[in-house]
Amino acid sequence: MVRSQECRDKHVKCDKLEPTCGRCAGSGRQCTRGMVFRSYNKKYSRDHEWVALKSVDEYQWIDESNNHMESTGESASEDGDELPSSLSPENTSIRYSAPLASPTSSGGISSQQSVFTHSSWQGNYGTTPDTAFSTPPYGPTEPAVSDVIHNVFLLPPRETLRDAPKQTPPIHTDDSVWPLKDAAEARLFGHYVLDLAKWLDLCDPNQHFQVEVPKRAAKSPVLLKAILALSARQLTLTKRTSESNEIAARQYYGDCIKLLIPMLDNVVTRADETLFAALIILRVLEEIDLLETGKQGAAHIKGIQSFVREHGPNVMQGGLSEAAFWVGLRQEIYVATITHRAVQIEIGHIDRSIDPNTDFGWANRAVVHLADVLNCCFGPRGVDPGHWSNLQAESHRWQQDKPDSFGPYYYRNADRSKGEAFPKILHIHPCHIIGIQHHKLAQILLSTFDPKLPRIGKGRHDAEHAMLIGVKQNLRELCGIGLHNRSTPPGMFTACMGIAMCGDRFDDRLEQEALLNLLIETERDHARPTAAIQKQITAAWEANRRMMTRD
Repeated sequence: MVRSQECRDKHVKCDKLEPTCGRCAGSGRQCTRGMVFRSYNKKYSRDHEWVALKSVDEYQWIDESNNHMESTGESASEDGDELPSSLSPENTSIRYSAPLASPTSSGGISSQQSVFTHSSWQGNYGTTPDTAFSTPPYGPTEPAVSDVIHNVFLLPPRETLRDAPKQTPPIHTDDSVWPLKDAAEARLFGHYVLDLAKWLDLCDPNQHFQVEVPKRAAKSPVLLKAILALSARQLTLTKRTSESNEIAARQYYGDCIKLLIPMLDNVVTRADETLFAALIILRVLEEIDLLETGKQGAAHIKGIQSFVREHGPNVMQGGLSEAAFWVGLRQEIYVATITHRAVQIEIGHIDRSIDPNTDFGWANRAVVHLADVLNCCFGPRGVDPGHWSNLQAESHRWQQDKPDSFGPYYYRNADRSKGEAFPKILHIHPCHIIGIQHHKLAQILLSTFDPKLPRIGKGRHDAEHAMLIGVKQNLRELCGIGLHNRSTPPGMFTACMGIAMCGDRFDDRLEQEALLNLLIETERDHARPTAAIQKQITAAWEANRRMMTRD
């Protein structure tokens, strides 16, 4: 039996099952058999000269697997038995705490099991918005709450596997859990399908997270637990139910992590797109708990990186994998924007052409363009003038060539006499909202980091003033889109990203109050953390007022 060409190209172990090997079946790739290589025994003459060898004791054997793993991103062992040194107890920022209490049954996590926890509902760390806050809004580096899920994608420390099942639990089961027996679980599941899934399907015409993911959850315990954990936590924070879902959220989250750990330690299951979808859903849960972080790290994106590396360009061939990739990229852009850093996902394989495409494709082009701009502005080498000029040209080209459907079907300037600070802008579809908003964020960054702006001399003040006018107008429209398209809550989230970037530039009292109200409403109604941004911009406004008073 011959291993598949896909496994051979990736230099990974193949189970040689036919017609489709386990790796290809788990990732949904087409499985093709590789070429057969045969070895032949060559006979040599008796007088053939051989190289003289030293004794075994004189040789030094060097294991370069760790170096290979660091340079290629592959595991040092095909079966995932080796633990990367970066995740050793001494080097990892993952914390371990007592297990989550089971609210209803004895089937929860055992008393000896270690659980990844960071936010206060997952474990008590005594953090407050004050301790979590620094500049930029959520600190100079990546929020550590992200480590909860994405660090385990790199293989968890052995201490976390003591009570894990000896065999990897299946991602998919033969029996469906539908109809759900528990009315509370049915309400949580319905909340995800009707309210939360649309947060993820913004640029997906096939609505995989609202249609396909719920169907798979019927036979995927890890996916179902992730859905229930997110719903319970979001309802708790927004206080939209009379009974508290706090304990239920802990239980579902703990059960999900218990299933995840051995799955992510298995080379086949961790390449499954259903598991990737579960990680994306849990990432949303992490985002709504962003303010409750303690120590900060930089490993949250490893889960997405690992999946993209495992699949390569095949991740962009449609289906749930591609849908999850776009959601993961938007999640990464969200964190990169508010923490002022470059994007840490490989995006070189994404098509950036302006060939004819659907509205969803145009929206995704705006998303990846913002990722390119973030990499330019916050990359290790600083802003390269040539790269900046190319991105500016791409921004103008997108603005000029985008379909007419991206234009608003209603636009009215703000009426200050009525206390309005932002224009009323209405769009047809969520993909238009996300596309326009990401494009405006890119324009704000390109204007702010313009390398041609004079730093000294007579023209500096006028150039900065003109730049500021454009930045403020883009943010006003960004907020107007989010505020007046209430059926698309992520429009509010994206507006908050813009406020985090340049909300401190506003000095008009009416506009300042409107910016604060938008942040407060986003956190109150959608459990999106904005307290740190509120603190940042109010402190900046107060500092500006004191400076103006002195002058």
